[in-house]
Amino acid sequence: MQLIFTPALGSTTTLAVVPGTVVQFAARVSTRDYNEAVANGTRVELWGDLPRGTAAGEWAATLFEAAPVAPEHHDSGAPPNVLSLLPADPEPVPTTSAAPDTILLVANFTIPSDVHSADYQFTYRLAHSNESSTWYTWLGDAGSNGHLIIDQEAPAIEGLVLVADWKSDSNDARLSPADGTVATLAGPVDWSGWAIDLDPRSESPAT
Repeated sequence: MQLIFTPALGSTTTLAVVPGTVVQFAARVSTRDYNEAVANGTRVELWGDLPRGTAAGEWAATLFEAAPVAPEHHDSGAPPNVLSLLPADPEPVPTTSAAPDTILLVANFTIPSDVHSADYQFTYRLAHSNESSTWYTWLGDAGSNGHLIIDQEAPAIEGLVLVADWKSDSNDARLSPADGTVATLAGPVDWSGWAIDLDPRSESPAT
């Protein structure tokens, strides 16, 4: 079973989100492979120190479950307080011509009301169970944990995912990379804009 996770192991994702936001990890896999794994007692889990109603810093498992909508409609169908980390153009899932269908799995956690900045760590694992025992297949080693950084001092656009090259100067201001992409939007964002004409001779100074 070949899974594609978002965020990936070893990655650092910085989010500008408000407390109460539901952050949604994603895993995509062949539908046939997933159904066979579940039938054999295998579950896909997120393992990390993300807030789960436990003590701060305590690691715990969160089960990946099938998304309530189809993958191609997932972003547009997500409730407004849910931030899916699935990119708009995700990497293709390896499948076969005999079984081309894929399934989207999600694991959620909610940003607590008292958290304004945090650096959470996570990894992924498979939990295998039979009638007598449970054992695990870890999908990353100790040096490949991912990081999810919650930063309320980041640019104030909810759902903004900063690239990894932002820096702080001596005045603690945030400096964006000189070239290229500085951030991406992790999901649909409602927005509007104004174009202001500063020419006083214009009949329509604002459009």
